[in-house]
Amino acid sequence: MGEVRAMYRVMMRTAQQFSDSAYRNYALRRIRHEFRTCQEFDSKRATDNLNMLVRQITISKLYSMPVDVLHKKT
Repeated sequence: MGEVRAMYRVMMRTAQQFSDSAYRNYALRRIRHEFRTCQEFDSKRATDNLNMLVRQITISKLYSMPVDVLHKKT
């Protein structure tokens, strides 16, 4: 149970790194859904998903769009 909780926290913290709120909210929803519906924990699958999430964040940072007025920090 501790390993599952630790992986959940790591994935949630990692998803917070998306600069675009749409991608961030989608990733957070998917992570919550996956952990709620998963009957048995597979550490290899969870690690693969975490690595995929990190790659997606890296790609989104490489091709980022300018910040729009609604999301600009003042």
